[in-house]
Amino acid sequence: MKYYFLHWLAFKSNIANYVREPSFFELFGDRGFFLGNEDLKAEKGTNFDAGFEIRWQGTGDWLKSISCNAAYFRSDVEDLITVSYDARGIGKYTNISEAQIEGVELGLNVAFLKYFRFVGNATWQDPENRSEIEAFDGKKLPGRFEKSYLGRIEVQYRGFRVYAEYVDEKDMYYDTANLLKTEDKEEINAGASWLFRSFLFSFEAKNLQDNQYEDFKGYPLPGVSYSFSVKYDF
Repeated sequence: MKYYFLHWLAFKSNIANYVREPSFFELFGDRGFFLGNEDLKAEKGTNFDAGFEIRWQGTGDWLKSISCNAAYFRSDVEDLITVSYDARGIGKYTNISEAQIEGVELGLNVAFLKYFRFVGNATWQDPENRSEIEAFDGKKLPGRFEKSYLGRIEVQYRGFRVYAEYVDEKDMYYDTANLLKTEDKEEINAGASWLFRSFLFSFEAKNLQDNQYEDFKGYPLPGVSYSFSVKYDF
């Protein structure tokens, strides 16, 4: 639902129930690093968010437009499917009887100097384990960052676009007991694209600092990586 109170102010809200069946990987694992769990139940929950968006249209090239948004979100989940790790670093997907994830997201989009755009985003969330097991009740859900920040600068001229961005993600645990904390992640990415008629040519460079991180314990992410893609719209 989206409702405009004024031409520059809009209210947005959504609510939905969902069901997610466990994936093949979650059920059967992978080569011993992840153990399968054929007893996994389907994840069920309710997602809700509400917020507002403000837009202001500039009158010149120096400041073309500004938009900002803020939203509160919450998910109440039963039988949440999540991965946790034992002392050997072996992962296994399990169900958490109950979980609640709530937080706030802020966004900013500024178009300026005719060809430039700044995009900023910040998310703070509290992923709380509400397990029936007393030792885990009230702990943070594994595999979910509590804080996430993004800043991006873009230059666009006709069909050409170049961007550079900074991504920062903080405070995540590998395990249900919150004994294994992940390293905070900081990345600098860049890319360029060219829209020529129905073709979109894109080049991206990820993790330019060549830092080593692990989203899953024992599974390091690539260092610096490059990709090139071509997309055609019929």
